[in-house]
Amino acid sequence: MKTQEISNHKNLNSMVSKINIGQEIKEKMTSVGIGVTELSNKTHIERRRLYRIFKKKSIDTDVLFNLSVQLKCDFFKLYSEELSGGLLNVTKESHVTKMSH
Repeated sequence: MKTQEISNHKNLNSMVSKINIGQEIKEKMTSVGIGVTELSNKTHIERRRLYRIFKKKSIDTDVLFNLSVQLKCDFFKLYSEELSGGLLNVTKESHVTKMSH
């Protein structure tokens, strides 16, 4: 792997790791005034699991979709914004570099 590709790979990892999706979910739940029990009932996710989710930096996409629907918040947009904020250019360059060899 060339230096440019290694650098791009490190940038990709550092951008994704900045999003703490569990914390984002917890903050949204609090801001809309929904408690853990109510969210658990709406999502059919056990309360204990929700508390574990709040501590995670990443979660399964099906779970994230379910929480997005119930909290009326597009959590996937956080990742899209990271991509459009410069990460997408890094991955394009990395792909072009790999394809040219």
